[in-house]
Amino acid sequence: MNNLRNKLYQLRYRLNGKMQRFMIGRYGRPDELYRFLTIFNLVLIVLSFFIRNKIFSLLVWIPIIYNSFRLFSKNIQARYDENTRFVNLQNNFRNLFSVTVRRFRERKDYRFRTCPQCKKILRLPNKKGRHKVICPNCHKEFEVRI
Repeated sequence: MNNLRNKLYQLRYRLNGKMQRFMIGRYGRPDELYRFLTIFNLVLIVLSFFIRNKIFSLLVWIPIIYNSFRLFSKNIQARYDENTRFVNLQNNFRNLFSVTVRRFRERKDYRFRTCPQCKKILRLPNKKGRHKVICPNCHKEFEVRI
């Protein structure tokens, strides 16, 4: 029994070394895009239990294949750039969502208007009437009715 354990341990050790040598020079790191695709894939798998469709079942394989391609790719810079673009897109989406939530929370105390020149969103106090406003970004003066 001890001999069998030693043989299995040696086999695992050799396979681990071969895998490490194989991964030298490959991207091989689970980054933000990898995590997102994995979670997206799990959602697709759960949905595929309820939606019995061959096309949908094939869609489940796309994130798996793409994740495997990214993991074993030797073009490290391209994979890094993909992840950077994804993180920027994710941050833009989160910022848009947080601005929308903030505007909803502050809807009783403030009004939000857009500067006609630079399109920046300005937060103005909720006081009825006509007001002259100076944009802090482009310094254009315009009139706003609240």
